Amino acid sequence: MRVYSFGPQDGFSNELSAAAFLIQKEKELVLVDVPPSITLHLSKAGVSAMDLTAVVITHLHNDHVGGLVELIQYRLICLQGRERLQGVYFQKIATEVLPIYIWGYDAATWTALEAFIEFNCPKSWVTWQKYHRIHLGQSGRQEIAIRGMLVEVQPGVHCVPSC
Repeated sequence: MRVYSFGPQDGFSNELSAAAFLIQKEKELVLVDVPPSITLHLSKAGVSAMDLTAVVITHLHNDHVGGLVELIQYRLICLQGRERLQGVYFQKIATEVLPIYIWGYDAATWTALEAFIEFNCPKSWVTWQKYHRIHLGQSGRQEIAIRGMLVEVQPGVHCVPSC
């Protein structure tokens, strides 16, 4: 297993730091949090958004979820022009649904998030949903399997629901 952090290593931010990291286990590549400019962060790490096999969002602050629409838009553009912007595992993964996990929020949050994505995506909701699926988890401590990895989720002490 390999973990790649986009955040500052020494506690001081630089021009390309973000509250996110990648977990790679064999051919699984899980992105934890989706900050603004996520495609740039992934590119600097030598990864394409098309390589991701799952996304986990810890909470809905902008520095953790502000790049979600950008990520979805990028993937839709790649799926439209398959000859360009391809990832390492593009042919296998890009045709699969990218699961996006968010914990601690209710159906009203989903409705607002859905409306935000719909408003900002260049394609209809049906096309967006064909390749991306948001999973809302319940609050509280739980274990969940994400692409073969067992993840323990527990509430954070943040000022908003988080895991």
